[in-house]
Amino acid sequence: MASAAVCCDVNFIREQFAPLPAIESVHVLFRDNICRITVAIPKKDYSLEDRIYDAQYAVMAHAPGLLIDLNIVVLGERTLDEVVSSVGQTVFLRVA
Repeated sequence: MASAAVCCDVNFIREQFAPLPAIESVHVLFRDNICRITVAIPKKDYSLEDRIYDAQYAVMAHAPGLLIDLNIVVLGERTLDEVVSSVGQTVFLRVA
């Protein structure tokens, strides 16, 4: 018996991550009951990472049957195009 896919509204995901000022972008890819979330940040920042994990927990609580695969990408000198795949959906992009 096939299991039903679990869904989470991308607007909810955006609402959790967008308020964090150092996040440059958030991208999601849904496959069955897995949501891959990629968060791009400009530099390594452990305090920011803690707040990103808090946002991840909020998404997990909102959609308990959804498996979350969170990836935090430190851009450094790289551009988003160099590190983020075109597969998936951009749900947040901070414009400088």
